[in-house]
Amino acid sequence: MRSRLIIAVCVVVLLAGCSSLAGSDTSTPSVTDTESGVATGTPTATNTPTIDLPSGVDREEVTLESDLSESEREAFHNAMNSSEWVLMELSVTRDIDSVEYVYSNGSLWTLRVVTGTELYSLHEATESEWGDVENYSNLSDDQQEFFQTVLNNTPYALGPDESSVTLPDDVTYQNTTYSLSRGTKSYDDGALDVDRYNESE
Repeated sequence: MRSRLIIAVCVVVLLAGCSSLAGSDTSTPSVTDTESGVATGTPTATNTPTIDLPSGVDREEVTLESDLSESEREAFHNAMNSSEWVLMELSVTRDIDSVEYVYSNGSLWTLRVVTGTELYSLHEATESEWGDVENYSNLSDDQQEFFQTVLNNTPYALGPDESSVTLPDDVTYQNTTYSLSRGTKSYDDGALDVDRYNESE
């Protein structure tokens, strides 16, 4: 009877030891290079950025701002903050002309590139250049505003959403007479306009 009890105790001890050994390995298996036999670690997943787009825009048509080159990104930001066309170098024009939409800071932007637009410029005129000179104070409010815009931004490329305002050829402003030049400028380098995406358009 005593010998049976001893055998039973030994069996219990052995089973407990096997159970302990079986549950002791909690390590994560690593990936092994089959050619070199060297463990390379656990593979990591690559995250693809997801963006929320309007129903009428395909993801393939959209370029992330982070994917623009430095010069493209500079032109993009300049055009975002301007009411007029923004001039670009030829190399930038060639690249960005194929970009239809840019996704930036949670918003979708539409890009337009042109090679010609109305251009206005003012220069100080000599007396021999004067024609019928109009005093600045006689201009309408719209004319005065447009005159200031052209004077401070000469040459001024009329923006895509702006309407031109007729100005006299010669205007006297603060004791200086300015002559106005106007015409269509063909930009060999191109010009860019950026607007927030409008689903109704």
